[in-house]
Amino acid sequence: MNSAKECVFRIYRDARFSKNKEPYKTNISAFISKGGRKSPYAGYYIHFEPDNSFIGGGIYMPQTPILKSIRLNIFEYSKAYKKIIHNPYFTRIFPEIYGQALKMAPKGFPKDFKDVDLLKNKHYAVSRPINNDFWFNENTSKNILITFKTQAKFNQFLNQAVEAVSPSNHHN
Repeated sequence: MNSAKECVFRIYRDARFSKNKEPYKTNISAFISKGGRKSPYAGYYIHFEPDNSFIGGGIYMPQTPILKSIRLNIFEYSKAYKKIIHNPYFTRIFPEIYGQALKMAPKGFPKDFKDVDLLKNKHYAVSRPINNDFWFNENTSKNILITFKTQAKFNQFLNQAVEAVSPSNHHN
């Protein structure tokens, strides 16, 4: 079980190379996953910020061996992956995989693979924007859990790829 300290991000900004020298962030966020916010595992992310809140998760900026393992898992089990990400309930909450994608097939994968676009992502993360009123609704906790449950199979699929890389090296 993770402690809150292992999941919550610091409130201080790194202003060394920024024009904005404000010492504190204008948001608070947490990443809940096996091993906490610094682990390579897919997890659940919550971001509180006026006019810029969101809920999501997955794996953002995976290390190269993990990214390759995720792509290999998608290549080998594309039918199962598509079943997860094309589920109507999933796509209603998370219409797309977050972030930039490669223009061509990743190195080591066939260019003629019929689902090659699924392999091009640089991140395997999803995000749901939240308006300010969301936090003041009596069903806030329930709605957060629904969002996370919708994402659970996606995270499980990604975490199988993380485990395949080197399960003994990823425990904190």
